Amino acid sequence: MPLTLDPITEAEYERLSQGSAGFRHLAIRNFVHWRLYLNPDQTYLYRCYIWLLHEHTDLQQRHTLMPDQDKELGSIAKLVHLALARLSRPDMVNELYAGNEYQQHRGHAHLHLIPRYSAPPFFGSRTFPDLRFGRNYAPYERVTLLPDDIQQIRQSLQGAIEETIAELMGR
Repeated sequence: MPLTLDPITEAEYERLSQGSAGFRHLAIRNFVHWRLYLNPDQTYLYRCYIWLLHEHTDLQQRHTLMPDQDKELGSIAKLVHLALARLSRPDMVNELYAGNEYQQHRGHAHLHLIPRYSAPPFFGSRTFPDLRFGRNYAPYERVTLLPDDIQQIRQSLQGAIEETIAELMGR
């Protein structure tokens, strides 16, 4: 039997379709259909996610996206991969498109990008060891960083994204 969720209010619909106000300080860049955010969990340095804007339906599986939404999602993911190569050279980037936490966001469309490192990357004076490299990224012990450290990481990724866009546009 398919999962059925209770109806939501107009305010809840608006919150979900625009992204959570509680995460606005982690926004990196807006695109036509999506917004790129730094994930507050930086156990994996530069972990981020791409959140669908402007529309909300429950349990948005990737195959239900409109073609222009899916194409832009792929372009943003590629852009993030290129920016990460500038910053920290991850060995790979896991991509996770899942709607499992439907209690929080009702399966709203978003793609997690989780950089993976065989050698610990550095940011500031801190190392970020990938203790599960070569295996699934989860389960893991979450790392708690100070808000200023999170903002420095966000600004670093944001700068690399803008540099990569400028390079791709031939500027």
